[in-house]
Amino acid sequence: MPYEIIFGPSFKRSVKALQKRFPSVKRDVELAIEVVLENPSIGTVIPGSSGVRKVRVKNSDLGGEKEADTGCCIILRIRNDAAPIC
Repeated sequence: MPYEIIFGPSFKRSVKALQKRFPSVKRDVELAIEVVLENPSIGTVIPGSSGVRKVRVKNSDLGGEKEADTGCCIILRIRNDAAPIC
C-alpha cells in the first residue's frame, strides 16, 4: 500500500529551527521516514491514542551511544482513508 507523508506546520517549523543548531536533522528525519515507510508498524504505540506511534530518531550531529541521549521523537499516525477519523 503506498503511503503519503503529510507534515504538520508545527513539525516543519520545529525541523527548520533545529537545522540552525543541528545541520543534519533534516536528513535524520528523512532516514526515519524511509524506515517508517518500509515498516509502518515500527515504533511504540502511545496508549489511548487510537494508534498514534512514537518513533525515536537519532541525531547524527551529536555523539552518544543511545538514541534517547542524542535524538528526538517523531509522533506519527498511519491513516487508513477508508476509516473515519474522529
